[in-house]
Amino acid sequence: MKRLLISYRRDGLLFALLALFVGGVMAALLRHPGYTDAYYYFNAGQRLVQGKGLTDAALWTYIGAPAGLPAPSHLYWMPLASLVAAAGMWIGGPTFDGAQLLLVPFYAGLALTGFALGALLGQSRRAAWLSGLLTLFSGYFMPFWTTTDTFAIYGLVGALALVTMGLGRRSGNWRWFALSGAMGGLAHLARADGLLLVGVLILVALWPGGCRLRQRVIAAAVGVLCYGLVMAPWFLRNLNLTGSALPVGGMQTAWMRDYNEIVNYPPGITFEHFTSWGLDNILASRWEAFTNNFKTFIGVEGMLILSPLMLLGLWRRRRDPLLSGFWLYA
Repeated sequence: MKRLLISYRRDGLLFALLALFVGGVMAALLRHPGYTDAYYYFNAGQRLVQGKGLTDAALWTYIGAPAGLPAPSHLYWMPLASLVAAAGMWIGGPTFDGAQLLLVPFYAGLALTGFALGALLGQSRRAAWLSGLLTLFSGYFMPFWTTTDTFAIYGLVGALALVTMGLGRRSGNWRWFALSGAMGGLAHLARADGLLLVGVLILVALWPGGCRLRQRVIAAAVGVLCYGLVMAPWFLRNLNLTGSALPVGGMQTAWMRDYNEIVNYPPGITFEHFTSWGLDNILASRWEAFTNNFKTFIGVEGMLILSPLMLLGLWRRRRDPLLSGFWLYA
């Protein structure tokens, strides 16, 4: 066992160095953000480094549009990608190269998480390396890991939130749920749908079985508390600016008939606008979204040949407490 642990540590160090090298190469190949979302995060981070605060100099969407410009930023998007980019630019200069600086270790950390999960689930060095390499060389996602977007950031903190809640469920130790709640807070700071991780945490903590009910309730409460502590500064900022803890702009997207409505002028995205479309159209649009997401799972996330293996592995390990958060979140 001792020899195996030494091997895992040595392999883990080698894999981490490989992941940093691959991330550095990927970052060097990208010379600019490349698309609208990535430019938004980059521009906001650059303005922050230049002493202009978290502000926007242009409109990305008319949803929740301000009366004038410049205006407070991230009233639609969440801020973490811009904050990470700003931290990198503070170290390396207010350029795209500087903005990428800290995204490389996020990407490497995500790949190393895959390596560690392979070791934990497969109980072998071969499984660890296979899992790590599949995460590192990840098909369609490769061009996005080191650009100024949420891919690597949300991938890492979201995965850690799911892993730690699984470890908490397996061990009955509330400290894992505390860490999961903190990671869930960071995930929510990265993406609005990161809030779903907190709901999954509560379900995993309270799910019958394992430890006593009182311990499960404490675990869920501690997890939510740690999430709240991470999110509190952002909630206070939004309350001060808009009177709402979460920006209205990001919440209105639930009532979109179609993604293209994100650029409507005037926006007019309301619950009444959505329901007036008619039940047939609503159901058809949601079915189309479901089928498109399923195709994405098969073709993009599973790279075609891995999708059935992913489902088979999840079915075989469906009773493993470590994976309870994964399948609930999926």
